Amino acid sequence: AAAYCTGLLIARRTLQKLGMDELYTGNEEVTGEVVSCEVGSESNPNKTKTFYVEEVEDERRPFRAVLDVGISTTSTGNRVFGALKGATDGGLDIPHSEK
Repeated sequence: AAAYCTGLLIARRTLQKLGMDELYTGNEEVTGEVVSCEVGSESNPNKTKTFYVEEVEDERRPFRAVLDVGISTTSTGNRVFGALKGATDGGLDIPHSEK
């Protein structure tokens, strides 16, 4: 629970510092599902890009972060995944899967 709250706090503070907290509010209801949307490229209409946020605004794309677990063991229940879920629920765009 503490790792989730830390990820959520980091996400909200990052978006607030960049002035994007009004555009990307994050998940209001936490259900445990992976939220994503696909947006077509303007230069190439056949190519789509997946963003892990509710909806992508036209004026600014979401802040994308990459999870680097380092030497931590990536086993089920690791705290790093709690922080990942908190950050994505907070409105950051972090590529991930449900596995």
